[in-house]
Amino acid sequence: AFSLQGAGGAVTVLNRAEEIDLAESLGRRLGCPWGDLGRLEAQVLASDIVINTTPVGMADSPLAGRSVVPREWLRSDLTVMDIVTSPRETPLLRDAVAAGCTVVYGEAMLLWQAVAKFKLYTGIEPPVAVMREALERLQG
Repeated sequence: AFSLQGAGGAVTVLNRAEEIDLAESLGRRLGCPWGDLGRLEAQVLASDIVINTTPVGMADSPLAGRSVVPREWLRSDLTVMDIVTSPRETPLLRDAVAAGCTVVYGEAMLLWQAVAKFKLYTGIEPPVAVMREALERLQG
């Protein structure tokens, strides 16, 4: 959220109703709107990018096989990212591909977090290509 806002994006933070204080806290820090998932449809329909940072769709969880965004809200001019990495193609991303959206898989987050940490910890420019190759090998 901080990076998106820093790059000039308008951010809205949504969270489950029982955890709305988390959305409010982050929204206040960012100076952006926040709310519960009851506002999700309006936000998805008004957005260019949707990023799922919940465990919905994660394998081996009670939320496996589910999507936080119904298929009918997705459209071809939307970019959808899911930070869930297992499975690689979550129900949300499968629906997004079917709708013609641009999709960003969860391993992109893992890679770029590692790149940032490498530079922070070593002060050396990270070997991004080598890191990407190692990640791809691990994913098998």
